[in-house]
Amino acid sequence: MDDAFFEGFQAELNEPNMWTRYHGEKGLVPPPVPQIDGKWLFWEMMRVSRQYNPSIVNAIEKLRQTGKYKIGALTNNYVFPEDHPYRDDGSTKALFDIYIASVEVGMRKPEHRIFEYAIRAMGVENPSQIVFLDDLGGNLRAAKEMGLRTIKVPLHDTQNAVRQLEDILGEDLSLLPSSKL
Repeated sequence: MDDAFFEGFQAELNEPNMWTRYHGEKGLVPPPVPQIDGKWLFWEMMRVSRQYNPSIVNAIEKLRQTGKYKIGALTNNYVFPEDHPYRDDGSTKALFDIYIASVEVGMRKPEHRIFEYAIRAMGVENPSQIVFLDDLGGNLRAAKEMGLRTIKVPLHDTQNAVRQLEDILGEDLSLLPSSKL
């Protein structure tokens, strides 16, 4: 990440047309464009995104234990320098059978071609065999357009997403062990 990257990110954040479009999609009147510190926001997003969500990790581990599912990750990511504390130590990749990193394949969500790549990598006959979870509506729309089933994962309500996944797959993915009563 160099100064040019952060300048571009900052420019996008403060772009009036993007701000107006974002609020318009939500049926809101856009307030004046705020002054956002893009560099601070980027690093804050990276800090928060590195925290594992227990209910999601638990669901991944339980699904892997069944041996019935191929678990994949499709991530828009960045490569940090070797000595950077956010450098991936491989523990995230170890959770998945298939790990597709945008920086490695030269594509990003919500581009259709990255979903085509993921469908091939997962080796499914029909894209509807894939359940795609994401927190961003644009990524979910693109996945749905490509034929994947989708679940929105709000950052502060992952339990609802896990329940939806349980309903689709017919698996118990709860954090707590089932009661014998």
